[in-house]
Amino acid sequence: MTVDLLRRSVSGAIFIIAIVVIRAIAVHKLPKRTFTVLWELVLLRLLIPFSIPSRFSVYTLIQRCIPGISYSGAETGNTIFDLSQSQFAPVQGGWLQQAYDTAFVFDGPFIWCVGVIVLAAFFSISYLRCRAEFRVSLPVCNAYAAQWLSEHPLMRPLSIRQSDRVSAPLTYGIFHPVILMPSDTDWENTKQLQFIFMHEYAHVRRFDAATKLVMTAALCIHWFNPVVWIMCILFNRDMELACDECVIRQFGETSRSAYAFMLIDMEAKKSGVFPLCSNFSKNAVEERMIAIMKNKKANAVTMILACVIIIGASGIFATSEAAPVNHKETASEGLTQEELQNEGNADNSETAPNRGQRILDAYEECGLGYDKSKNAYFYDGKRVRLLYDNRGMDWDMMIEGSSSQDSCVVSSCWDPEGEIDLYTVREFDGEADETGYAKLEGFRVATREEFVANTQKHVYTYQTVKK
Repeated sequence: MTVDLLRRSVSGAIFIIAIVVIRAIAVHKLPKRTFTVLWELVLLRLLIPFSIPSRFSVYTLIQRCIPGISYSGAETGNTIFDLSQSQFAPVQGGWLQQAYDTAFVFDGPFIWCVGVIVLAAFFSISYLRCRAEFRVSLPVCNAYAAQWLSEHPLMRPLSIRQSDRVSAPLTYGIFHPVILMPSDTDWENTKQLQFIFMHEYAHVRRFDAATKLVMTAALCIHWFNPVVWIMCILFNRDMELACDECVIRQFGETSRSAYAFMLIDMEAKKSGVFPLCSNFSKNAVEERMIAIMKNKKANAVTMILACVIIIGASGIFATSEAAPVNHKETASEGLTQEELQNEGNADNSETAPNRGQRILDAYEECGLGYDKSKNAYFYDGKRVRLLYDNRGMDWDMMIEGSSSQDSCVVSSCWDPEGEIDLYTVREFDGEADETGYAKLEGFRVATREEFVANTQKHVYTYQTVKK
């Protein structure tokens, strides 16, 4: 399990919690389609391995309110933050992220893979079992069903079938969708049939079967996150609520009572577990009945409010923090901004020109190489996660009269894909080397205990800068 996956899971969890709050407040006030769109945005946040930085992101706000804290820097590049000497700031997801890091640092990939395989096997077996049962279904030879299909054409071939393996209507299939009816359906009750067909037709038009496959994939990948399970439950409910709303909008508000009574009748007939199908009676009926009876025709105000909520929530919770503009350090070189600038300066002094390059040359002489294509350090063939360099005194600043405390420089960088933590070993009692710092003698690989401690602080990146 990668750090990036954990970050996406935590940011997705925050987004889910925000939607749950919005849903609790406005589920009966906004168009139900609002919430299915929000859940789809969450799926994108959970599955896409990158995000768009935004200054309006909640993580940018956190960074500004609490200096030194970052959330998603590694998704857009390695981000380093300046902190005072010997101070460490929590980064990337707070206590929840740290709990994951501590639990999964060593056995995480294995445990995660086992969970993914188990869940994927369960859903695959369920799907194959359903397909096997549905194949024995029979075409419906009914005049009303044939007429209804002719009046509701689709770009995809839609069919209505019946089976004694189900006890309530459901929809399955993406490219060849099928509305599957129980074999004991009352085909003479056309009023009830038109409600059922329109509800299932809404599922088909909105590709809810495909959406459920994507949701299932997200659940398999993020199985360790309990909030994602909550999302799946509520997402299924909101898909049903959105289809109920579509039916009421089609037949008018006077049809609400008849549709609600039919819903109660369908709930009394439970079908089996078909996780990748849109089951008419699968979700909480009480909530659906309340939503049906409170359903009102959407007006311009509610539509505008729904759009504002969708755009606002996606801008605040689906984006990552904007890159900090001050005191940046890059993992590609592990050098302060001032040192990077010095590389291009035309200054004729002994130490200012190319100081950054000299530091990198000293690293290389001691066995630490930098792979520019991978934007990473490598030591003894292993990718470096944390590079911590206590350089000691900056002799140039000492000569200029700065205090020893002000002239002490510690630089570090963090690569979330690394596998070892590395500390510099310098001779602090001798003369400064050509870089202007204490002479670099080599590197020390962190012990297991130090690696765990660094992980618990997690994605802690820190740097002591000159005041």
